[in-house]
Order: sequence, then structure tokens, then C-alpha cells
Amino acid sequence: MPTNVPKRRSIYGISCVKCSNKLIAPVKSEYRDGGHIRHMWLCPKCTTSFESLEQIPIEDMTADDVLPPLLLA
Repeated sequence: MPTNVPKRRSIYGISCVKCSNKLIAPVKSEYRDGGHIRHMWLCPKCTTSFESLEQIPIEDMTADDVLPPLLLA
């Protein structure tokens, strides 16, 4: 999977690194230590898959970012 730096069009999506098709949501996201979130993207237009890495500024993090609330049933 390439880790190219994609061009952002808005804060709600990303452009495909190959064909510039606008993608709204990642296929998968995972929290990484140190306030990083890795997003995996798949373009339905050209089938290119790639990753992006976002960093949550430490000063903007809340307790829910570190310890998500438990769902009780």
C-alpha cells in the first residue's frame, strides 16, 4: 500500500493520490500511540488503495480520545 501524501480538498474528505477522485470516508481507521490516526483509503474509481496519517494535537485531546467511554447494555 503506498503511503503517498494525498491532496486535501476539504476537512471532510481527501483526494485519491492517483486520479484525484474525491473520497469522503476511509475504509478503515485505527488509533496509533502518540495521538496518531492511520486511515486506509480505497478509490472506487481507479481501485487505488493508500494510507494517510493524521496527528491529534495533544492539547486538543480529551479523556474520550485516550479512554473511549464503555457502552453499557
